[in-house]
Amino acid sequence: TFSMNNPGTKITQKAKENKYAVISISSKNVGVVSLDLFASPNSKRQILSELFALTEQQEIHVDMIASSEAEVSFCIEEKHLANEKFLELFKEVCPFSFKKNRTVLCIVSPKDVTGQIGVAGRIFTSIAESGVSVEMYSQNASEIAQLIVVKSSEAKKVIKNLHDKLVELAI
Repeated sequence: TFSMNNPGTKITQKAKENKYAVISISSKNVGVVSLDLFASPNSKRQILSELFALTEQQEIHVDMIASSEAEVSFCIEEKHLANEKFLELFKEVCPFSFKKNRTVLCIVSPKDVTGQIGVAGRIFTSIAESGVSVEMYSQNASEIAQLIVVKSSEAKKVIKNLHDKLVELAI
């Protein structure tokens, strides 16, 4: 990136056209925190507000978030789950549980996939063929990035299968 004369990835303002369903896969080890909204007397809006205020105060970056009426789950660096101060403050926000040894995969498709039917289906089929269960999922509105959480012990297997099945599969 910083050596423009050397070969490698070049980041530009406009991407070249790409015929593949997936153009990159990255991973990050995380912990997953799940908030039990039904067990809290506070509103979902209040809980989310307090969640983001607390993570900002503790300088914790939220890598991914998924929400339903019953639960809000989010990914943070696992080291923060050993932060007693954070956990004590968080108990005041909402009842929660957490899982360690998880990996969030960011599966990036070219802009050409926006509105295409079946791309997410192919991603999930590839993961299922790996024999792995998805624990958490989020997609951005542009349909370009799919975020998937799996057990860390299974991440390499999923990445390999995604690469084998989708990185070189034309859309």
